Amino acid sequence: MRATKHVPIIYAMGVKQIIDQVDSRDQTVRSVAHLEAIAEPNRYAVYQAVAWAGVSTIREIAETLGRKPASLYRHVARLVGAGLLIEVDEVKTGRRPATRYRARPKLKYDPDDPANARALAQIVERGCRQAAGGFRAAVESQKAITSGPDRDTHFTPPSGWLTPSELARANSLIEELRTLVLGAPRRPGTRLIDLTVTMSPRNVSTTQETT
Repeated sequence: MRATKHVPIIYAMGVKQIIDQVDSRDQTVRSVAHLEAIAEPNRYAVYQAVAWAGVSTIREIAETLGRKPASLYRHVARLVGAGLLIEVDEVKTGRRPATRYRARPKLKYDPDDPANARALAQIVERGCRQAAGGFRAAVESQKAITSGPDRDTHFTPPSGWLTPSELARANSLIEELRTLVLGAPRRPGTRLIDLTVTMSPRNVSTTQETT
């Protein structure tokens, strides 16, 4: 017999446009107020755009999102005020220098705090909807690569009974994916890949006898 836990893992991957290098420094978002700020739709989109890029100016964020820069200033200011975006430096862009921002890429889970749990659930729901939209756009473009080593569009919703050691390995693989994606610099021949992974225990008995 072995003790197992039933853990569904959802994995979605789709292609997005190429943007700058992602900064993977460990900057953790812990405050519930900060998490709730990210959960607001417009601010979540801005936060994600900067997280993808590593560093971005407001104009670059606007280009990524297909928005006008003027519509984003207050959202960027709110995120900076909350400590979710950090001013990195300034670059010359015509008449005036433009501030570049980077995001705090790591979110703090605190399941014992109901407010923290609710805020994180909102972020996850928004991220999954975004992943679904990216996947749909990829497959409907008829340009998605769905097989072979160059596959860039993938959906796999597995569930399985895992032992503690198997769950530890799954977590290690997820962290390896996270490090690979967040730490990958923009290089010739690269594309930005949107990779979303969620994992949660099913509300079922956590043990099962196997032979």
